[in-house]
Amino acid sequence: MQWVPVSGQQGENLWEAPTAATLVEWWPGPTLVGAVDKLTPPARLNALPLRLPVAEVVSHSLNRTLGAVAVGGKLEAGVLKAGTQVLVMPANTLAVVKVLCSFVRARIDGGCAF
Repeated sequence: MQWVPVSGQQGENLWEAPTAATLVEWWPGPTLVGAVDKLTPPARLNALPLRLPVAEVVSHSLNRTLGAVAVGGKLEAGVLKAGTQVLVMPANTLAVVKVLCSFVRARIDGGCAF
């Protein structure tokens, strides 16, 4: 964890080094944007078994574009691709991934209808 002094009201030390002489004297560190840019992303857990905690289940009785049921959640570990066979627990039911969608990228593999 790193402490970075900023002034949102004055815009000091957000993306450019402070210009006020009083701040320059005591803060030789990075700007807020500079500190964020130096953060290392968390390690991906691709080698572990698939783990996707389900946050949302939507039943598509009228529109079967995404299949009978669409499931939403955060991929915590493992790798998931369209066509992958998965074991849904605790129901102990096999299912096939038809499409992967992301709110960041509308279409990852296949087609998504948002």
